[in-house]
Amino acid sequence: MSIDREPVVAGQFYAGRHDQWLASVRTSMRGEAEREAVTRLAMVPHAGHVFSGGVAGQTLAQARLTDTVLLLGPNHTGM
Repeated sequence: MSIDREPVVAGQFYAGRHDQWLASVRTSMRGEAEREAVTRLAMVPHAGHVFSGGVAGQTLAQARLTDTVLLLGPNHTGM
């Protein structure tokens, strides 16, 4: 089973071109250094980059993640 799929809302909630999207992500993740302690829980918003990218980026930039990460989120497509 493949988890890859075509971007459905590219250009609406995040940049439509890969280079623009990547620049947006890199900008959002600038700032604070990674924490010393391993991150056990991080609640990260998942709205479009323009709405929550800054908060999500700062949270993930500071997180010290383990090799295994559990992601829980809604299925907006119903697939």
